[in-house]
Amino acid sequence: MDVHEYEGKVWRDLNNALCLIGVIPILAFIYLMFEKMTLFKTFIGIFAITIFMIGVVFGRQIIWELINKLIELNKKNSEMQEQLIEEKRLSAITQTVITLTHEINTPLMAVITGIELLKKKAESDDFIQDKLGVMKGQSEKISTVLKKMAKISKPSVTSVLTSTPCDSEMIDMDGSE
Repeated sequence: MDVHEYEGKVWRDLNNALCLIGVIPILAFIYLMFEKMTLFKTFIGIFAITIFMIGVVFGRQIIWELINKLIELNKKNSEMQEQLIEEKRLSAITQTVITLTHEINTPLMAVITGIELLKKKAESDDFIQDKLGVMKGQSEKISTVLKKMAKISKPSVTSVLTSTPCDSEMIDMDGSE
């Protein structure tokens, strides 16, 4: 049952209850009328019923206003909970990226340093120099990607087609803020 259906049901039930409450004093008044009340008692009875009916009308209005406020507050609460969930999700992504950046960059820097040392040792071999240069370039690319990921505050997601029946999504490094 959605909020609008629930709201309509509450209004119907409230209206039925207030109508029933309004009928009770009228029935009591009619009963007393048949018991040959005096004119003064009749006037007092009419006055009491009038005051009660005014109370019922104003009470109904106050209750409706309270129900509307409760429904509005419930909607705001739901929106705030959705925002909180989104903030926690983004926080978890950020913490994961920072952890991965740290855990990958530390050994990656050792690899880059080792490549530099190997390049110095094999200065005369162009083939080895070329392969070590490619290795260093790819290692630095990994480091750059990790730094970009660490700076993302609002990830943008893009679809990735895979060989599995389910498509996957990944963070768009260029489209994210």
